[in-house]
Amino acid sequence: MPSPLSRLLLLSSAQRDRLEMFLQMLLAENRTLNLTTITDPDAVRVRHFEDSLAAVPLIEEMARRPASQSRESGLSLIDVGSGAGFPGLPLAIALPWCRVTSLEATGKKARFQEKVAAALGLRNVTVIHDRAESLAHRDEYREAFDVAAARALAALPVVAELTLPFVKVGGHAIAWKGPGADPEIAPAQAACEKLGGATITQFPYILPDTHALPDIHALPDIHALPDIHALPDIHALPDIHALPDIHALPDIHALPDTHALPGIHALPDIHALPDIHALPDIHALPDVASRAPLACPGPSAGPPSALPSGLRFVVFEKTGLTPQLYPRPAHLLRKRPLRKA
Repeated sequence: MPSPLSRLLLLSSAQRDRLEMFLQMLLAENRTLNLTTITDPDAVRVRHFEDSLAAVPLIEEMARRPASQSRESGLSLIDVGSGAGFPGLPLAIALPWCRVTSLEATGKKARFQEKVAAALGLRNVTVIHDRAESLAHRDEYREAFDVAAARALAALPVVAELTLPFVKVGGHAIAWKGPGADPEIAPAQAACEKLGGATITQFPYILPDTHALPDIHALPDIHALPDIHALPDIHALPDIHALPDIHALPDIHALPDTHALPGIHALPDIHALPDIHALPDIHALPDVASRAPLACPGPSAGPPSALPSGLRFVVFEKTGLTPQLYPRPAHLLRKRPLRKA
């Protein structure tokens, strides 16, 4: 499959500048705070920025759903376990109409995000230093968001328990997953039954090959373009009077006689055309409404090889209220994942 277009190229220059500033702050702070193990700038652009922004089309589609607010009032998204700010901060930059709450349990990472949001002027970002197991039980956050995002958080049953309590009925939780996610789908579906109900759909995605992208520094220098004053002098163009004499063109009377053209009576007789009443009855054609819908990769999408590169979004669409019991405390949630009764 060909490498997709970089989503960075689809952003405005101001948005790209913000991401570059974020990149520089991340690499500088990482020397002392250990925010990420990825330290090569190009690798950060692909594995953090591009990977985060790959969800933009999904979120834009979710913003059109009735359960969500319009773009004017803003779609609400909570990034659960956001680490150094991924995917929440890149999404906030790319989708300024989206109100992003970034939830992170580690103090140094939450403080770093606050610093970045302030430096970049991200007014649509709120950073909260807390645990999902606690925050989801507060009334102002419970079932208050259109979308929950979870990237590199946990196994899918745990992701469902940590994200769905934040999501409105009809809203969605998005989990970034790789080739190892297939065995997690069935347990996650079982967990959803205890969490009030949710359907699961998978959407494959691939990341761009940065080596195939043009180097911005290799583009021609505008100062190296030819000087406009070096263009040929208009007075040196050929004289209009030197063009051929119109009287030397062929005489119109020498054109072929129109009477020698084939007669209209030689055209086929209209009565010899097929009878319109002999055409098939339109009501006998198959009903378009009875056709099967387009197939999307679902819970039974097969082995990772069936999904390009193995990367996929696992999307939970919430169908019922989450019981107040969930999410459980951390020591229970991870040691005793939800199973079928």
